[in-house]
Amino acid sequence: MVPLMCKALRYLRESQEENGIDGFFNYADQYANRQLHEIAAVLGIQTHLHHHVGRETFATNFIRHGGNTLVLQKLIGHSKVSTTLKCVHVDEETKQKAIDRMDALDGE
Repeated sequence: MVPLMCKALRYLRESQEENGIDGFFNYADQYANRQLHEIAAVLGIQTHLHHHVGRETFATNFIRHGGNTLVLQKLIGHSKVSTTLKCVHVDEETKQKAIDRMDALDGE
């Protein structure tokens, strides 16, 4: 069982109301990938989109906002933290913010 953010719960309720089902539609990975490729083409997105993009985005944002790596591991259901870390993308801004927090702790 994974706790859901308020926004996710709102999406779930809307899906239930619109589609008359208990949850979200469960699409095969291949179908989702085809749909993402079509969306990317229409929007001019050059990045290769795939069905794990949502997991990677969640993992990256979770860490960016101060989330704990071990909690993230449990949330996304990995048995090894090394697998979880493959989902997290650390950019220059994230690195700089971490250094800035260290400076603040040192009183700089």
